[in-house]
Amino acid sequence: MNTEYEIVQDIYQDLTDFDRQDKHNEARRRNFAIARAVQHQKAQERGYDTRKAPFGFTFEDNEMVENPSEQAVLCQMRMLRNRGLSYGKIANSITQQGYVSRTGKPYNSGHVHLLLNPTKRMVA
Repeated sequence: MNTEYEIVQDIYQDLTDFDRQDKHNEARRRNFAIARAVQHQKAQERGYDTRKAPFGFTFEDNEMVENPSEQAVLCQMRMLRNRGLSYGKIANSITQQGYVSRTGKPYNSGHVHLLLNPTKRMVA
């Protein structure tokens, strides 16, 4: 049976471990942020446009303009959602029509949900 002293020692050790892990995670986040900033800077130095336009738009001559093919996908998604289809059924329908995401992959329910509800995205 543990004495009160041993219980307190265990709690202290758990808190120390938690604090150490938290500091490790924070340092890791900082390092990733620095690495992303360096990659962004190097890409800009090479002349790449590193801005990311929202889905349905693109940058042309430093101006954000509508992307007709992506706007068509969004319009189709909204129409299907207004008919009462689930996000999964919308994704299947869009994929069957031959549409793919910017990365060339088929749409899934999570992607459709984010595109139809852009204000509900989590901000880190």
